[in-house]
Amino acid sequence: MSETISIQIPSRVVETHRQFVAAAKAARAAGPDEEEKASARHLFATTYHAFQVECRGRGLDITTMRSLLGEPGL
Repeated sequence: MSETISIQIPSRVVETHRQFVAAAKAARAAGPDEEEKASARHLFATTYHAFQVECRGRGLDITTMRSLLGEPGL
């Protein structure tokens, strides 16, 4: 026997996660230009921090949220 459990994840958490994943992909795809790489790394760090703040502010575990929301390619 199996059960289905539904949860609601706040939209702000979902949105910051999307931004974080997009920034991670952009950072990996950054060209050889050092300024471009630095900018991509900064955006990644900023969006990941925003995701952490959103999760912690709601008492949500960051690792669990990352697993639930999925991170294709990360």
